Formats: sequence, structure tokens, C-alpha cells
Amino acid sequence: MEFPEGGKITCFKCGSGGHMARYCIAHRENSLIALEQCDETDMPTLEDMQKIVSENNQESEESIEQQLSSLVYEASKIPDEFMKLLVAPPETSSEMKSLSNASEVDSKELYNILQQFGHNSFRPGQEAAIKRILSGLSTLLILSTGGGKSLCYQLPAFIYSQRYKCITLVISPLVSLMEDQVLSMPDFLKAGCLHTNQPPTQRRKIIECLKNGEINILLISPEALIAGDTSNGFAGLFKSLPQIAFACIDEAHCVSQWSHNFRPSYLMICRVLREKLNVKCILGLTATASQATINSVIDHINIPDGLNGVVTNPALPSNLYLSVSFENDKDRAL
Repeated sequence: MEFPEGGKITCFKCGSGGHMARYCIAHRENSLIALEQCDETDMPTLEDMQKIVSENNQESEESIEQQLSSLVYEASKIPDEFMKLLVAPPETSSEMKSLSNASEVDSKELYNILQQFGHNSFRPGQEAAIKRILSGLSTLLILSTGGGKSLCYQLPAFIYSQRYKCITLVISPLVSLMEDQVLSMPDFLKAGCLHTNQPPTQRRKIIECLKNGEINILLISPEALIAGDTSNGFAGLFKSLPQIAFACIDEAHCVSQWSHNFRPSYLMICRVLREKLNVKCILGLTATASQATINSVIDHINIPDGLNGVVTNPALPSNLYLSVSFENDKDRAL
């Protein structure tokens, strides 16, 4: 761009006035191919594309992690070939058993332990869910945000850890939530977390703590659980796990095929827990679930008594009221 006498702007590319060089279009090449130059015979047909895709599928040999990131299986339709890629299940220990059925934890002891957690009484739904887990019964707990869902896995996990050499497995989808849970855990409960965003040194440290029996609660992402021993980042994970007292699935509505499936690994959690880790009791936690979702989760986590195994608090707190009104003239009513 030049500024001749009189202050007239002149483009230094084409020499014309009235525009800057950055906006000059005189020397730009037309990137579009003229229509008359197009040859339709150069375009692949549908049959050609099918052949290309078929050849690529035969040549590709994906790892377990690549399959996890590219495929979505319904929980009831996971290929057996895929399950065989995972580590063989550990031997079942006969020492793990439910507690409440054997009258090992009475109400007085339960409330004494509750006070260790800093509470004098249970919130609605908490006691019923905790007693079911101690009885070895899979349960779906639906409590609103802030309703105390975390206590419902922490308290049973503490009781089991005092009696057996075992851990509680908590599957959580959010890294920030897992780390917050670990930091806010009571001093008498040792917790750790594993997820794909951790550096390798931190993962190895957690796995070493598992081998040494230094962890009571392991929070783990769905991807880390599904990858198991087949992933380089989690090598030796399944073999390092002691007996699992029970598993807890946070955001359990994601297990349902009727809910959003933003995390494909969620669809495989229950089968891996049962077939590869011999988990018999599963606690599902969620703040919201439709009736269709509830029915699906009941089937997935194998609640033996169906809807009787769904624990929830009142739909509305006592200080909230809902009302519905009808107006003929909506504009006037507004």
C-alpha cells in the first residue's frame, strides 16, 4: 500500500486505488474447478466405497483401548470375544459375606459409626440404602443433589474394611469429583482414584498402595475399569485389587440404554463387574431418573427385589409447593 501525493490510497499489488493490498482480489486464483472441467467418472460409486470400507475393516487390528473409544455396545450385547480380551476373573473368596443378615451390625453400632462421620441422624433414604448394602442386596438410590449419597457408600465401605481385607469400588465419570471425594474423605478412610488423565507415576503409586492394602475406597473412571489389565497405563490393575466388598456406580442413570450415553464405557460396567471382578452387590447412585430409566437400571445392576430395591427421598421438600393454574387470557395473566 502506498500513499502518493494527496493522500490517495493505492494498492501495491495491482496499482489500483481505493483499497488496501490485503483486500485486493485482482491476483487471487479461483480455487473452484470450473463445472465443465468436472468428470463424473472420477467420483467413486457406492459399490466402490463399500469395497474400500470392507478392505479397511479386514486390515485393521485395533487394540482394546481403540475399540473402547470407537465402539458402543449395549450392555446385553457385548461380544464374548471382547470380554475374553480382559483379564481372567480372580478367585472368589468364601470369607466375604453380608453383615446385617448375620446380625453383626446392630442399630446402636450403626449409629455410633454414623457419629464418627460427624452426623447424629440419617437423612431420608440413607439408613435403608446402607442396610441393604450391608445385607448384600444391590440397590438403586435416588437422592437429590446434596442429599447425602456419598455417605451411603462410605459408611458400608468403612464397616467392611474393619472386618475383611477388601475395598469398595466407586465408578465415577468426573475427574474433578473423584479428586474432591478423595480430599474430603474422613481421616479414618483411605481413598485413592484412578483415571486416564493421571501421569503414569501417580497411577503406579495408587496400584502399589492397592497391593499393600493401604486403600479402602478406590474411585475409578469407567474407561480405566473397562481397560483393566489390557491397558499399558493400568497394567496389573485387576491383579492388584483385593476382594471387592461392593461396587458403587455414580450417575447410575448412564447405565440405562434409554438415558444419554455420553460415556460408552458405562454400558459395559455391570458385566465387567460381575464377570471379571466377581462383584455381587452394586449400589447405583443418581439424582434423577425416569420410570423407564429406573426399570432399565434395575435390570442392569441386578436388583433382586425389583422396585423394592429402589430407595428415594420425598419428591418435594416440605418447604416447596407446586401449583398449576389455567388462564383463558394468557397475555393478561402475564
